[in-house]
Amino acid sequence: MFAVNNYYGRFYILALLSAVLLSSCSIWEERYRDDDIVKFFSQNDLDVEIGYYTVMGRKMRYMSIGEDTLPTVLLIHGAPSSMSVFNELIADTDILQRAKVFAVDRPGYGFSNFGKTMKSIRKQAAMIAPILDSLHQANGPVVVMGVSYGGPVASRLAMDFPDLVDGLVLGAPAIAPGEEKTYLISYLITSEMTRWIFPTMLVVASEEKFSHEEELKKMLPLWEKVDKPIIYIQGEEDDLIYLSNAKFIEEKAVNAPFLKVVMIPDQPHFLAIPQKDLLAKSLIEMIDILKNGIPKALDYADENMEVIEWVD
Repeated sequence: MFAVNNYYGRFYILALLSAVLLSSCSIWEERYRDDDIVKFFSQNDLDVEIGYYTVMGRKMRYMSIGEDTLPTVLLIHGAPSSMSVFNELIADTDILQRAKVFAVDRPGYGFSNFGKTMKSIRKQAAMIAPILDSLHQANGPVVVMGVSYGGPVASRLAMDFPDLVDGLVLGAPAIAPGEEKTYLISYLITSEMTRWIFPTMLVVASEEKFSHEEELKKMLPLWEKVDKPIIYIQGEEDDLIYLSNAKFIEEKAVNAPFLKVVMIPDQPHFLAIPQKDLLAKSLIEMIDILKNGIPKALDYADENMEVIEWVD
C-alpha cells in the first residue's frame, strides 16, 4: 500500500512541478485580448482590425492588417500558441509593404472557443477557410503559411480548398505521420487525474498531439492534390518535429510545380519570432514566384522543381 501511495505521490509532485515550470514560460501566455493587440500595433503606427465569425457552432477570432489592393497572406500558428505569436513578424518586417496579412486563432486557442479542442485537421481547415472566402474577397495571389501544427492545417486548406490557396510556406511543419516527438509530460497533461493542474492551452495542444498521427494518415492520399508552389523551412536542431518531415514533403508533393527546402543551422523548432525575418522573406519570395513565375536563375531538369538551401 505504501508503494502505491508513494507512486501516486511522485506522480502528482512531478505534475505540479512541471505545471509551475511551464506556466512560468512566456510562450504559453500568447493569448492577447483584442485591446492588447490593437495597442501593440498602434505603438508601431499600424491599424489592425479584429474580427469574429461563427462556423460549425464555434466562434472564431482573426485579425487583418494592410491594404486591400495587395496580395493576401494568411498565417496559421502552431501549438500551443495563438495568432499573437505573429505580432512581431507582421510589425517588424517588410511583409506589409507587399501583402495584406490575416492571422487566425486556431480552434481551441486564443479566443476561438478557448479550451475546446478540435482534433480534426479537416474541420480546422474548413473553419479557417471563410477568412479567404465568404468574409473577405481576398486579393490574389493568396499565400498561406502554417508553422508547426499549423503546417498540416495550411496543407489541408490547399487540399480541400484549392481555389482559395495559390502558394504555401511551411515552417517546421508536423506533416509526416509519427515523425514527431511526444514528451512524457503530455501523458500527465491529458490524464484526468492531473490535467486540471496544467494551463488550458497545454491541454488543448496535448489532446491534438495524441490524435495527430491518425489525422495525418487521413491526409496521405490527398498530397497529390497539392499543385501549389511550396517553400519548406526548418531548423537543423529541431528535436520536436523530426527532419524526416522534409524528406516526406519531397516524396509526397509530387505535383507541386516548385519546392524549396530551407534548412537553418543551429536553429531549434520554434521559428515564428527568432526567424521572423526569414519567414517574411519567404512569404515575399512566394508572392514574387506567383506573380512573376519561377526565377530563371533556378534551372532544373524536371518539372517538379526543388532546391535545398542552407541559411547562414
